[in-house]
Amino acid sequence: MTQADDEGIQAVRDVRKKISAECANDPKKLVDHYMAEQERYRERLLRPTTDQRADAADRLSDGG
Repeated sequence: MTQADDEGIQAVRDVRKKISAECANDPKKLVDHYMAEQERYRERLLRPTTDQRADAADRLSDGG
């Protein structure tokens, strides 16, 4: 892993830590926050294609 990768990962961790603190480190509040964000940005979320769903189902049936 390169230093740039490490910095990118650290940036994500920092944001996640900040969000968790804003939710008082309460797991229920954190889930509620992410569910609200998911609803807020529903149109921007990517949906799996039929092929991707089939691949995921195959992996699950194969044990992982």
